[in-house]
Amino acid sequence: MTALGMRFSIDSKKFVDALNLVTLKGKYPSGASYKMKSLSDYVYIVGTDTSLSFFNSDNTTSCSYTIPVEVEVTDVFQSGECILDIPRTIKYLKTFKGKVSVTVEDYVTLITENKSARIPCVVHHPCYAMIEHIRFLKLPTDGSMPIFGKEGTAFEAEVTADAEYLLDGAKSCDVIGMGKYEFDYNGTSFSMSSPQDGIEGIKIDIELLTHSGEEATVELAGPFAQFLSGPTIIFLKDEFPILFVSPNRILLKAPRITGR
Repeated sequence: MTALGMRFSIDSKKFVDALNLVTLKGKYPSGASYKMKSLSDYVYIVGTDTSLSFFNSDNTTSCSYTIPVEVEVTDVFQSGECILDIPRTIKYLKTFKGKVSVTVEDYVTLITENKSARIPCVVHHPCYAMIEHIRFLKLPTDGSMPIFGKEGTAFEAEVTADAEYLLDGAKSCDVIGMGKYEFDYNGTSFSMSSPQDGIEGIKIDIELLTHSGEEATVELAGPFAQFLSGPTIIFLKDEFPILFVSPNRILLKAPRITGR
C-alpha cells in the first residue's frame, strides 16, 4: 500500500451515492436469523488520470465502484490514494451542494463555493488484503476465465444476466429472510434459490443473456444484487468465490459452505 494523499473534485450527491453504494448494507446471516450490517465504515479511494475508484471490504466480501474522470464533472488533480470514514464523511457531505473539492494531506479538507470542513485521515483499511483481490484483478479479454487465489485457479462457468432480474431474484429469496442465496448453473440454465434446511425454500429461474462453461453451484451469504447495475457477468465454480462484474462495478464474495 503506497503513501496516502490525493486531490480530486466530485459532485457532492454523486460522492454520497458512491459511499453508500460500497457500504453494501443489508441482511447478513447471524445464527438462525440475520442482522442488518455493512461491510465496513471505511472506503479506500484510488484516483488516477482516468478514474476515481471506491473500494470496501470485510473478511469475506470485496467491492469496487469506478467513476470515469469527466472534465467539469469529476476531476482528479493529484493521483493518489486515501481512506475515509464513511459515516463521518457523509455527515458533512449532506450539508454541501454542488461540486466539492477534496484534498487529502495530513487531514482531509472538503471545500465548496461557500463551505469548508476538515476531518481526520484514516491511516489503514481494516480489510485491505481483501480489497487487493479485486483492485489488482485481471479480467481476460480473450474469452478465457479469470483466475483467482494464490494457486491461480480459474473460474469454470460464466453467465450474463441483467441486474434487474438478479435483484428481483434476491428480493424473492429474501421473503424467507435468511440472507442466503444459492446460484446454480446446469450448463444451459441458471437459477437462484434460498434453501431453508429442507423446511421451506424458493427458486427463481433467471433469464440469461449469454452463458458458457461447466456446471457450477455456489451458495453465498449477505447482500449483492443492489450493488449491481446493467448487464452483469457472473463467474462461478463449485464451492469457490463468486465474482460479479457490472459496468464500473466489481463484487467478489466468498462461498458459504453449508452448515457454516
